[in-house]
Amino acid sequence: MAILCLLVLLVMGLVTLLSFSFRQSQYNPSLFFHTFASDIVLLLVYVDDIIITGIDCGLITKLQQQLHRTLHMKDLGQLTYFLALEVHHRPHGIFMNQHKYIQYLITVAGLEDISFVDTPMEVHVKYRKGGLLEDPTLYRSLIGSLIYSTTTRPNISYVVHQVSQFMSSS
Repeated sequence: MAILCLLVLLVMGLVTLLSFSFRQSQYNPSLFFHTFASDIVLLLVYVDDIIITGIDCGLITKLQQQLHRTLHMKDLGQLTYFLALEVHHRPHGIFMNQHKYIQYLITVAGLEDISFVDTPMEVHVKYRKGGLLEDPTLYRSLIGSLIYSTTTRPNISYVVHQVSQFMSSS
């Protein structure tokens, strides 16, 4: 029964988006967009959350009202947190970080009391597989989390890529 209700809601939502001439992205099926002249409105769906952004405030308001009437949705206001991304609105733009997420990873890894220093990884060094880790599941989980953290910290991409090569042997 719950699956049927979910399907009905999805179809109703899709019909609403199509009535506003939204098109689905060919690269991400969760992303819908509406363009008119130089205006664009983007709508991103993730499970039961929807993010709407764009230039045309009038279209956004109409879309929100229609989604509220059709799906009984609530407007939670300005985006502040989504998928471990903290969103800060500033006069000159939007700033995103993952501070809470990184703090959580530090706690999970048991590194709360460690002093941090800037230690760039050496390039052109061949690393090799060492002994087995005490908890390979934790290692894999942390590497996956670090891969996600490169969303806001591209400067760690090289290091994360290097250590991720050893996930299968751990």
